[in-house]
Amino acid sequence: MRKKMLPVAKCEPELNAHDALDPVVLSLLDRMPLRWKVIDADGMTATEQEALKLLTAGGLVERRLFMTLSDSLIALSVGLGITGGPVL
Repeated sequence: MRKKMLPVAKCEPELNAHDALDPVVLSLLDRMPLRWKVIDADGMTATEQEALKLLTAGGLVERRLFMTLSDSLIALSVGLGITGGPVL
């Protein structure tokens, strides 16, 4: 019985959008404080902001947002915790 031979060749893997973010994600994760600290999101590049979204969605960092809405009679303060993780 003859073995069937198939030609093969090694090829370079295709890069996707997340592959380009890998070094930025690692750098940002390395700079994250262990205690709560305010980070200037406006001072971050668009790539760093996207990396932060991925880290949050993956459950590796947690974000907190605070806002206050007020008029002449009523003031409402709201705090939100945003985190992610695996979906079971």
